[in-house]
Amino acid sequence: MKINTVSFVLISLLIVSCGGKDKKNVDAPVVITANKDVKEVFGLARIEPEAKIAPLATPVSGVVVNVFKKENDTVKSGDVLVEIDHLLQTARLQEASSKLNTQRQQINAAVYDLKEFPSRITNKKKELERARNLLAKGAETQEVVDNLATELSVLEMNEAKTASLLEVAKARLNEINQEINTAKKELDQYSLRAPENGVIIEQNAIKGAALNAQQTYAQFVPVGRMIAVCEIDELFADKVRNGQTAFIRLKGTKDVISSGKVIYAAPPLRKKITLL
Repeated sequence: MKINTVSFVLISLLIVSCGGKDKKNVDAPVVITANKDVKEVFGLARIEPEAKIAPLATPVSGVVVNVFKKENDTVKSGDVLVEIDHLLQTARLQEASSKLNTQRQQINAAVYDLKEFPSRITNKKKELERARNLLAKGAETQEVVDNLATELSVLEMNEAKTASLLEVAKARLNEINQEINTAKKELDQYSLRAPENGVIIEQNAIKGAALNAQQTYAQFVPVGRMIAVCEIDELFADKVRNGQTAFIRLKGTKDVISSGKVIYAAPPLRKKITLL
C-alpha cells in the first residue's frame, strides 16, 4: 500500500542518564562498547499519523459516477468522497414523496368534511323536530318524519365513518413518512462520506468502475498529531526512556527539522516511538 504521508528521517535521542564504565572484557568486545558513556543514539524513523489508517468500505454495490476527493485531499466529516449510481433509489424516494402529497390532500378533505357535519346534523335535527310537531298537529305526514329521521341517521353514520377514515389516513401518512425516511437513508448510502475530519491518503475508486458491497475504496487518516516510529539498535535500546528529547533530521543531513519527546519506549529489540 502506498502512503504518501510517510517519510523517513533520522532521529537522534539526547540521553539524560548515562551508563557507568565497565572493565574491559576481551571475550565480549560488543558488551564493552555498548556500556560506554552514551550522549546520543541515532535511529531511522518513519513519520506517520498517530491515529491508525482506516480503510473506507462501501456499504452498497454499484457503479461509480463521481469521485469528489483524490489522494492527499483534506476532508471534513460528512464530505462526499465518492458517489455511486442511485437512479433507482432516487425514483423510490420521489414515488414515496408523491404518495405523501396525495395522502395530505386526502386528510385535508376529510378534515373539511368533519367540520361540515356538526352544522348539517344540527339543521337536520331541527327539521325533524319541526316535522314531528307538525305531525302531532296533523299538518305533516309520517312519511316525511321518517325520511328526515333516516337522513339524520345517515349524516351521523357518515360523520363517524369520515372520522374513522381520517384516523386511517393519518396512520397511512405516518407509514409514508417512514417510507420516505427509509428511502432517504438508503439513498444516502450511495454517497460515500468522510467519517470525520482527516486526509485521503489513497483513492481507489474510479469513475465508471464497479464497487462491490464491503469493498475498500480508499485509505483515510483522521486529523491528529504526527509521530516518528523509530527502530533503535539493540545495543542502545535500553538507553531510551519516556520523556527524553528527540531531534529529527532528514536522512543524509545534519539540519534539525523538528524535535519532540519520547512518548513510548518498547522493550529492547522493538520499536521506539517519538512524538514530533
